[in-house]
Amino acid sequence: MSADTKAALESALQAHVNDERHGYLVVGYALEAHLVKFEDDGRHHYLFISPDRQAYHSTLGLLQTAMDDFTVMDDGDE
Repeated sequence: MSADTKAALESALQAHVNDERHGYLVVGYALEAHLVKFEDDGRHHYLFISPDRQAYHSTLGLLQTAMDDFTVMDDGDE
């Protein structure tokens, strides 16, 4: 991913967080995208994106938290 695209993605992510939860700073993320080709090849493709210097254990923790939140439909806020 180009540096400009990565900066735009991270800027958009922070803008979304600002809209949803004012006063928070994004310090890590894990994004998994499901892709299909415009000309259908009958296959499913996936793309994973995370910050360049994000620690492996941080990424695993975010993914586990996402799975936990999804399975109980709770974002952890009290």
